[in-house]
Amino acid sequence: MKKNNQDFDNLNQNERSNFGGSNAKPAVGQEADRNTPVHQWDETPFIDFEEIKKNFIHADLDEKIRIYTTTSGLSVEQFKELLREFPLQHLDKLERAMEQ
Repeated sequence: MKKNNQDFDNLNQNERSNFGGSNAKPAVGQEADRNTPVHQWDETPFIDFEEIKKNFIHADLDEKIRIYTTTSGLSVEQFKELLREFPLQHLDKLERAMEQ
């Protein structure tokens, strides 16, 4: 049976918890208390691409490779932007590092 918004106020506590109501469990690793928000935002760390790009531009070859191969969370377009700053004559070294 599908419930519409009008029926939400008439749901019991168990039924409300199915919709993220007051019986919703806290995120993993958090203590439950009355101040815990029902909906938690994903705690993915903020990635400052401009800072990564600046460091990449000023890095030596080995550091550029390290940054490119160990940075996660960037979009395909952001990785392409880093590649535009990579010395083309050393692409083979980057390819080898990515295969490891």
